[in-house]
Amino acid sequence: MEMDKSVELALYGLVAMFAFGAIFFSIYAWTLVSDKKEKKS
Repeated sequence: MEMDKSVELALYGLVAMFAFGAIFFSIYAWTLVSDKKEKKS
């Protein structure tokens, strides 16, 4: 049983969006933490 190309592309799109979202969120959180550390010192 072979999956349709549209379904396959949709799954890849969801995975890519989730990956980019996680990377963006981690960078955003890291910048917030670094800013707080700089303000304290």
